[in-house]
Amino acid sequence: MKIYCPSYKRPDAPLFSLAKDLIIVLNKSEPEEAAEYRRLNEPRGHTVIHPDPEQKTWVGLCGTRNWILQNNNEWILMMDDDIYEVCEWNQKEKQYVQCSWDFFIEETKKIVDILSKNYKIAMAGYQYISEEMIILKNDIEIFFSKNYEKALNYKLWQAVLLNTFLLNSNNIFYDGYPNPNDETKKHGHDMYIQCDCDNKNFYRYIINNITFKSSNNNGKNSIFLPGEEKQRINLLIDEHIWLLNVFKLNIKISFFLLKALVGIHEYLKEGN
Repeated sequence: MKIYCPSYKRPDAPLFSLAKDLIIVLNKSEPEEAAEYRRLNEPRGHTVIHPDPEQKTWVGLCGTRNWILQNNNEWILMMDDDIYEVCEWNQKEKQYVQCSWDFFIEETKKIVDILSKNYKIAMAGYQYISEEMIILKNDIEIFFSKNYEKALNYKLWQAVLLNTFLLNSNNIFYDGYPNPNDETKKHGHDMYIQCDCDNKNFYRYIINNITFKSSNNNGKNSIFLPGEEKQRINLLIDEHIWLLNVFKLNIKISFFLLKALVGIHEYLKEGN
């Protein structure tokens, strides 16, 4: 199974020291930066690809993800470069504990082998370690009665398994709300592709027995970075309104997005 990582201006990102045999795909990088990626990462056993140095055919992280998606025809794993640890569920301790990279990949492959037998499954991802999960850890085992199960929300983030043959065959790709100040940035693209899978009646699965930790997925950090809360909230609202307009004919997706907007509104009221 190929493991990809779209990256930009982080040639020594945490994932590159953790993982093995990565294919790092550069987004909008200058030749000098690409050379630095190769200098640091080829000795680690990774492959560095700079598909479009002049950025004539695609731009931004959303475009990088689509390049990866459209240049494959099997199940792949796509990971963010700020992932610094992989974990397994410890039933005795009722929490995720650190595991080896090899174990994480072997367990992932076992689940992909099972999921690939169902032609309707388009994506899979890992449980997102939240503050709520840490607080509720004494009761959390009820959610993990299975190693994997059908996803009921749109929280497959940062590390996702993609059935690229199915996605490409059904014109499912990454898209998002365009940043009015920078057309290379599209926000919410990780939710868009999940919504589009649902909209076209393909399944997404969540993996429970293994997961990862990153700067945004460790049970400690809010989704809002320090000093960026107001900007990020505004973007979240814009993203959800944009997605709501795109999928307005799908009652299930629309209900989820409206519920999320209500949640953001309640969060803002509590802040005031």
